[in-house]
Formats: sequence, C-alpha cells, structure tokens
Amino acid sequence: MMASLIERLSARAGKKNPGKAQFLALQEEISKALEAGWSIKEIWRQLHEDRQVTIQYAQFASYVRTLIYKQQDRKKIERSGSNSSENKNGGYVPNKKESPKKFTHNPTPSKELLEMLHGTEEEE
Repeated sequence: MMASLIERLSARAGKKNPGKAQFLALQEEISKALEAGWSIKEIWRQLHEDRQVTIQYAQFASYVRTLIYKQQDRKKIERSGSNSSENKNGGYVPNKKESPKKFTHNPTPSKELLEMLHGTEEEE
C-alpha cells in the first residue's frame, strides 16, 4: 500500500529540510496544543526534550506563524467571504466609503501653541 500524500511529502521535505518535516508530521498535534492554550515556547520545549523536533525555538516559532496561524487566518477569510475588511495577506483594507484623514503640514504654529510655549518660559 502506498503511503499517504502527506507522508510522502514529509519524507521528501525531510531530505532537504528535516526540521520542517518533523514539524509537519506534528503540525496537527501542535495546533491542538495551541488551541488548548499552551504557549509556543512550552510546546517547543516539550517536543525538544522528547527529541521529536531538533530545530531551534526561533525556527519552530516561525513555522507556527507561517504554517498554522496563517492557515487559520486563510480559513477565517474563506468562511467570511469576499466582504471581509482584510486582504489576502491578513492586512487591513479600508472600505471605499472610508476616506483616510490626510495630514497637512502647517509650518506656522498656532497662536495657542505659541502662547503655551511662551507662557511656560515667562513663568520660569
């Protein structure tokens, strides 16, 4: 019987990047632990102690962000439909009706600001 596609892809990735293959093999379990409230650091620490992952924490956290959190964000966007106020990358996109407030620089300070500045100097 042929191995599943995920198992074959993990084996292939393991040749080039064994740390990622280890992560992918445990991805579902890691995702469940995150949903249960465990921190990324605690999950990594336990898996590292158990020698299930050999990658450093920074790389593990990067995989969590890119392979778990972004995947969850994509699923939320797909469920909410195209009327979402987020773009494909998860960034905020203002509605067309909203016009951003534009900043205009006025090189001449206001009278209130001048009075406030000069008022504090005279008191000293």
